[in-house]
Amino acid sequence: MVVALKKLTVLLAGFLFLGILAQLVLPTLNNLSKAYFDTGAPPNVVRVKDPTYCLPTILTKDSTLDILLEYSGQSIQVFVVRIYGLDKEYEVNNLTVVTPAPNTVLIKVSLPSDIEPGLYTILVETTVDGIEYRVISPRSLWIVEEYPTSLKIMHISDIHIGISMDNWRASDRYERYIAVANSLEPDILVITGDIADVGSDIYSYRVFMMLTNKFLRPTFCVPGNHDWSQVSSLSDFYRLYGTFVGPRYWVRDLGNFVLVGLDTGYGGILDMEQLVWLNNTLSSYNESGKKILILMHHPLFTGFGILTGNSSNYQPLLGPMYASWEGNLDIALTFLRIIDSYPNIMGVFSGHIHADSTLLYAYRTWFLTVTTANGGTSQYRGYRLYQVHANGTLKVINYGASTYSENASYPADGLNIKVITNSNFTLYANVIWTSSPLPFITDNFTLYFYLNKSVDMPSYRLYARYNTTDVSYEYLTYGDLWLVRSNVPLKPNMKLYLIFSSYPDETPPSVRITYYSPTKPISGKSVVTVYIAATDTGWGLDTVKLLYRKAGDYEWSEVGVQESQGTYIAQIPQLQTNQVVVKAVAIDLAGHVSETPEVLIDYIEATPTTTPTTTVTTPATTPTTSPTTTTPATLTTSPTASPTTPATTPVTTPTTTQTIAGLVSGDTLIMLVVLGIAALAIILVVIKFVRKV
Repeated sequence: MVVALKKLTVLLAGFLFLGILAQLVLPTLNNLSKAYFDTGAPPNVVRVKDPTYCLPTILTKDSTLDILLEYSGQSIQVFVVRIYGLDKEYEVNNLTVVTPAPNTVLIKVSLPSDIEPGLYTILVETTVDGIEYRVISPRSLWIVEEYPTSLKIMHISDIHIGISMDNWRASDRYERYIAVANSLEPDILVITGDIADVGSDIYSYRVFMMLTNKFLRPTFCVPGNHDWSQVSSLSDFYRLYGTFVGPRYWVRDLGNFVLVGLDTGYGGILDMEQLVWLNNTLSSYNESGKKILILMHHPLFTGFGILTGNSSNYQPLLGPMYASWEGNLDIALTFLRIIDSYPNIMGVFSGHIHADSTLLYAYRTWFLTVTTANGGTSQYRGYRLYQVHANGTLKVINYGASTYSENASYPADGLNIKVITNSNFTLYANVIWTSSPLPFITDNFTLYFYLNKSVDMPSYRLYARYNTTDVSYEYLTYGDLWLVRSNVPLKPNMKLYLIFSSYPDETPPSVRITYYSPTKPISGKSVVTVYIAATDTGWGLDTVKLLYRKAGDYEWSEVGVQESQGTYIAQIPQLQTNQVVVKAVAIDLAGHVSETPEVLIDYIEATPTTTPTTTVTTPATTPTTSPTTTTPATLTTSPTASPTTPATTPVTTPTTTQTIAGLVSGDTLIMLVVLGIAALAIILVVIKFVRKV
């Protein structure tokens, strides 16, 4: 009998595990392109350690490319290296492979003589312990005809992937900087830390990798204090940030310029290991005449204007010195002595304070800080631009009128860009809406669309909403993708939908109110939280909103809706009323509109504190009307192969009426029935099993 009970326990535990597993929904990532936006092979098995998407190498055409490969296994073989760019592809079989250290191989690649200038992705075909892998380092090779004598730099910081503010995810806000950079075409982008909001969040780093690899210009990154958040050791930091972003500190020679990346850590200062390394590194460039640009997260100084003082006479510098450095003055002065020792240091670029700062030290070294890209701020979110020259000139290109203007960053909050794709990239939508101020106004703002190349380009069509003019575009090959480039106007107070798709959207969305809480709100006291489920089987959802009005009123009020793992959540503020009518509205990208039936929420009066009373509430009524759908009238299409415009009349399908107000929804009821049947089947199996035992 004991054996039978043990077997029964194992059996039930197995059923329970399977039941729990069936309910788990693990986060997934849209894979833009295995050849361009991810590492291909599992990075814990084999990865390109250098160069990487956040630390690319710059080479002239006649150079040798060094690829450092790190692997975990007993043996590795390297077969071929492929190099991909826009409308370009090269294969290199003549390789030299050496082993500089255990589990590390260095691949020396002679670049093809006909390689053209541009930004390239490296793909290495290899086997580890006999298993084949395609190891990818996206956008990590920058080929130039000759080393630049001038660099236009776009500076962003404090990305904070993983947070949501003002109903916007940081990852969605990041899209606008990608679009701006791809339109402005700076020479390089520098990102000065706080890439993830929580440094232990691998998912956020993978999202950052995917999105950053949509930049069409080289990117150079350093960590911030948030990248150390909840990271308990240096080895964990290397496993997280080091695997998905890059090294803590580094140097990269750009010919006439040298970029240096530093890590100010969680506490906001440099450690002695880095200071010794920095001094040794800079000493090797002291006679070269090359101009040094330093990236780090925490600024040494904050403010606007010209700094007086130096490492020997530092008292005048204590006022503008940032608190983390002033609290560790010995470290700060050691760093400042290094700055004083190398007059070819042109600029030190930082973030962290979520505000602008522009200071000139010793009339030769600029300390430049950018506001936050995505985090909270008392000012605004944005980016900065600079122009540096090999002759030692650094021009601060401010949004404000003067060099030391306090509104130095270009404001980005007036530009909102939402990107929507499906899992296989036969759909790619750019939704733009603007307000004031905009970072700039133009008739030719360049947008890019990434489309699955396994579908012929003539099968795609461009659908546009709120656009009265024709949109021209061209397309290039980009690995296993089509890269479509389009120019659109960028002006204040506009909204524009541009959708490339291989299929039309003819079905309206589905929307229902699943629950609200509390089910018996108190008049004048309760905030009512309403939960909404909305889906769309076509191109995807554009907007979900909740409308409410007091019973007897005619005007609807709208409350903001925040999405959380597929559920839309809205909160009705405290209202002095006995009844409120609510309905949810969903609009898809094609403009189809669906509404839920109106739901009546009964409020109860507050119970007096002196005399206890019993309040009888009336159950919420369940409407029997069907939700309404609206066909959009402003959807136009532009074919890629034919000048004719395809018909785009949507087929409206009403959604199913659901019951709520404390009752179980139809989907939930079905799920409970299925679970009940499954439970009954399990019981019957168990009874039969016990009888046999």
